[in-house]
Amino acid sequence: ATARAASVTLGCLVKGYFPEPVSVTWDAGTLNSSTVTLPAVTLDTGLSTTVSQVTISGAWAKQRFTCSVAHTPSATHTNKTFQGEEDPSRRPLTPLLCLACSVSFTPPAVRLFHSSCDPRENDTYTVQLLCLISGYTPGDIEVTWLVDGQKDPNMFSITAQPRQEEGVSLVWSRDSGKPVDPDPWKSDKQFNATVIIRSTLPVDAQDWIDGEIFKCTVTHPDLPTAIVRSISKAQGEPQVHLFTPPEEDQGSRDQLTLTCLVQNFFPADIFVDWLRNGQHMPSGQQSTTEPRLAGGSNQTYFVFSRLEVSRADWEQNIPFTCRVVHEAVTDTRTLLKTVSKRPGK
Repeated sequence: ATARAASVTLGCLVKGYFPEPVSVTWDAGTLNSSTVTLPAVTLDTGLSTTVSQVTISGAWAKQRFTCSVAHTPSATHTNKTFQGEEDPSRRPLTPLLCLACSVSFTPPAVRLFHSSCDPRENDTYTVQLLCLISGYTPGDIEVTWLVDGQKDPNMFSITAQPRQEEGVSLVWSRDSGKPVDPDPWKSDKQFNATVIIRSTLPVDAQDWIDGEIFKCTVTHPDLPTAIVRSISKAQGEPQVHLFTPPEEDQGSRDQLTLTCLVQNFFPADIFVDWLRNGQHMPSGQQSTTEPRLAGGSNQTYFVFSRLEVSRADWEQNIPFTCRVVHEAVTDTRTLLKTVSKRPGK
């Protein structure tokens, strides 16, 4: 737009917002002004663009003019200010000023998921790991304005819109350093102009059951640092159950058997021993099975531990404790379960 020395027209370009509408107001101080806001245009990306113009009459040189943009759905309020020239006679014609009030790059949300384990007890199937990148938008769309075919130093310089997924890098890795072979990643454009990227990594079921850690690393030129997410089979805290000698054995045998069942724990490494009245029992009186993989889809482990006690100790109501040490137990890493012939006495 053109302007004589006594008036000037300024433009405020509002772009890259969703959803409609935005509110555009101008602050021209005490000067006379008239405002026109054009209807919004929705681009192929689903984002909207609008332009508001203000024509100012009077001594506009050396004055400050502010375009205020409010976008209620995103709770965003942006101000852009233009400073008038010291000597307007040096610029008899003033081009429309582009005050760009736009959204910036939105960091993606990165989440990891895993499929269920096959309930069959074999090590030939695979577990699927999914790295989901959502809410990703590209950098700002920019527009270059030319004055008589030439760039003006007072105008904003701008780049063309990139492809939605351009610049995104997704890399899988595993703590063991073994190679990974992810499936080709897929991207889906959403109605709000964001992109969802899905990458699937098949892993050997036994590696998953063994607790190996897998990582998905996402980088983009607009991210200050890479986003790294890790996933592994969740730890399972052991559940401990104590079983007393059968009633028929308690009156007829000199040696009685206590049984401790420890189940639903992961990973498999576990330590189980017995205490008599708080003191460690000799290893010859106790025995513990190796961890066994339980059936079903949870893929947890269980063990049995047995303790031989004298009938005299049992009749004297001496307490016996099954002690379990496992990394999934919070704080002390230790669980204690105690039993006696007459509990509480």
